[in-house]
Amino acid sequence: MRPPAGSGHLLLTSRNPAWRGLGATTGVGELERDETISSLRQRTGSRDQAPLERLAEALGDLLLALEQAAASLEVTSTPPGEYVQLLRERAVELFALGQPVNYPQAITTTWSVSLQLLRQRIPAAEDLLQLCAFLAPDDIPRSIWLNHPEALPERLRAAIEERIGYQQALGALTSYSLVSEAEDSVSVHRLVQAVVRSGLDEDAVKHWAGASVRLVQAAFPAIPEQVDAWPACARLLPHALATTAPERDAEPAATARLLDQAGRYLSGRADYAQAEELLERAVAIRESRVGPDHLDTAESLNNLALVLYN
Repeated sequence: MRPPAGSGHLLLTSRNPAWRGLGATTGVGELERDETISSLRQRTGSRDQAPLERLAEALGDLLLALEQAAASLEVTSTPPGEYVQLLRERAVELFALGQPVNYPQAITTTWSVSLQLLRQRIPAAEDLLQLCAFLAPDDIPRSIWLNHPEALPERLRAAIEERIGYQQALGALTSYSLVSEAEDSVSVHRLVQAVVRSGLDEDAVKHWAGASVRLVQAAFPAIPEQVDAWPACARLLPHALATTAPERDAEPAATARLLDQAGRYLSGRADYAQAEELLERAVAIRESRVGPDHLDTAESLNNLALVLYN
């Protein structure tokens, strides 16, 4: 409530970024990595740098997540390295266990309420967030879905092709602070991604994991060895690695094709070790799916042979 009279300044905090029409705004983002590590060191008493760095990475330097994790570490005396493993395997359940004394809601509660509101009001926004939950968290090019709507499920494709529905969906995600926008990209905090994925049943996980790998495969340059394709390949590589992660196990044809494309790009850049790993997986998927004598399998074997030769 605004004071009726008197001098001074009014400071408002909000998850909605659309306040510029009312006053000066200052974005409050994640902590700097050294600040996160320093805070964890102070709260846990640990001097082992490596697990603290891994924990800071897993928390995404988010202040609320840091506070909740630190409170849990203090109460349970859990070593930071062990907490990282729990966070990777059971993030949502871990954050639902309790809350720091300085915050009124646990981190999962804050986002879960927003997700429920989106589901009721703007289903396409929920679809877009679920898609983003299976991509890499940072620097998701807006062009990836704008240029390749044919790779998307029907409801999301219709919203993006309409453009008004897409703008409404993206605006809703931004207003609920579920994504952050830049001029040509979108980012989603990795813990938001974990909360979204945890709310999906097995069929929905396969549905959105499949959509994500089809989308990145459609966007990845067809001839990744060409030098002029390298900037696009480099930007899409984190998303290719995220969507083809072995645990995803969705859309084997698109996964093998994308692994092959990414492996060829890495080979062109002389990153032979990672290229070999991806191309071996492409060969294995194609052999199991279409057999050892299929032309697709031969293509991946040839690409793998070139990497090993080099």
